[in-house]
Parts: sequence; C-alpha cells; structure tokens
Amino acid sequence: MSVRYKAEKDLIGFTGGFTRDNTLLSELQETGVVLQFAQRNQWTLNPTWARKLTEKLAFQSSIQGSDTTYETARLVDYRVMGGSGGLQYQLSERDQIQLLGSYTDFRTTDSPFGFKLIILEST
Repeated sequence: MSVRYKAEKDLIGFTGGFTRDNTLLSELQETGVVLQFAQRNQWTLNPTWARKLTEKLAFQSSIQGSDTTYETARLVDYRVMGGSGGLQYQLSERDQIQLLGSYTDFRTTDSPFGFKLIILEST
C-alpha cells in the first residue's frame, strides 16, 4: 500500500504492507542462498514527511520498520526499526547540498542468543 498527500509546504507519505512468501523465492533473490524452505511473514511500514521551510531550504524525515517471522524454529525472527532525517538546500537549479542522518536498530526476537545491532550514520 502506498499513499501520498501534498499540501502547499508539506509532503506526507506512507508505504507499507504485508508479505507472505517462502524462503525458496525471497532468500534466493535477496542473498543468493537458500538455507531451507520456510514460510515467511513480513510486515513493513515507512511513513515519510517533508516540509519546505523556505524557497530553498527543506526538511525531510522518514521512519522505517519491519517485523519478520518464520514458521519454523530453525530460522530466526527479526525486527528492524530505523529513521532518517535531514536538511536539503537548493544552491541553484542544478546544485543542492544535503545534510542527512540515519539510525537503524536490528534485533532478533526469538533467538536464545539475542542479537542486537545499532547503526548511526550521517552524510
């Protein structure tokens, strides 16, 4: 599902959905390797917001989230949450400068040995 709403200074969007597939197709496409056949359920969401602060300066932000579960005990369920935001300045018709930052939190949800990875980036 994807929805966008545009006002005079704001652009608000949402993309998300539910995927039910199996690892034979999805894991092969994503990684090139299939460990075993298993049904996968994945919820995704991605709301976004951008606002023009001035004629040349804009703010943008987004949140990303997904929750993935497998119908077998051999594969580990996981959750990814993150966000990004920043400023964009239009120098000229062809040139722009962006200052962006992002945060990603990956964690397993049913593993006996919990795994958590947090990534902070800025560009």
